Amino acid sequence: WMALYRCQQGNYEKAKTLIEWCVKHVDELQLFAEQVHKDNGEPISASPLAWSHAMFILALLDYRDA
Repeated sequence: WMALYRCQQGNYEKAKTLIEWCVKHVDELQLFAEQVHKDNGEPISASPLAWSHAMFILALLDYRDA
């Protein structure tokens, strides 16, 4: 997850942008897919995916603690 990387770099504005992008690309049940289509944002693989949810939580925690 790029948001984790950006937090570790100290680039919190970019991390926030990436976190917001993730929130905008959940499905109708507010779940994350493994991947989304680059053009239309639709899920194109496993959904929901626990790994995606776990990484999102880690990114939020890193951002919060910045």
